[in-house]
Amino acid sequence: MSATPDELRVEAGRWLRFAAEDLHAAEALQSAPSVAARHVATLAQQSAEKAVKAGLVLLDVDPPRTHNLELLVDLLPDDWTVHESSADLARLSLRLVESRYPGEWPKTTASDATDALVDARDVLARMVSDLSARGVACVS
Repeated sequence: MSATPDELRVEAGRWLRFAAEDLHAAEALQSAPSVAARHVATLAQQSAEKAVKAGLVLLDVDPPRTHNLELLVDLLPDDWTVHESSADLARLSLRLVESRYPGEWPKTTASDATDALVDARDVLARMVSDLSARGVACVS
């Protein structure tokens, strides 16, 4: 990217808005009786992924095309609080594959979806903190 710092802050804010919208959708779907838990888990993972990628955008790093949250977080500077997250990033990354594609893994349960939401909320909250400290207008 060859954007100005202001343009990077605006673009990072867009990514963060999408992350927040995905989390809100996951939370809304969690209480819908006819919605499979796997859809909640998918949106929770996508929320966390987009939040972390917002940080990369701010740093003028083209976000890699990966769903591996551990790899993405490792690309952020060590002083970002997302590194202190209690979220199980490996489990949340795996939820995306398990919830989107049929395969030889266990069915995503309501408990799995709840865990994914807890992890995604933590990642998003930390990224909101990290980004707002760096001048990005954050949404809730």
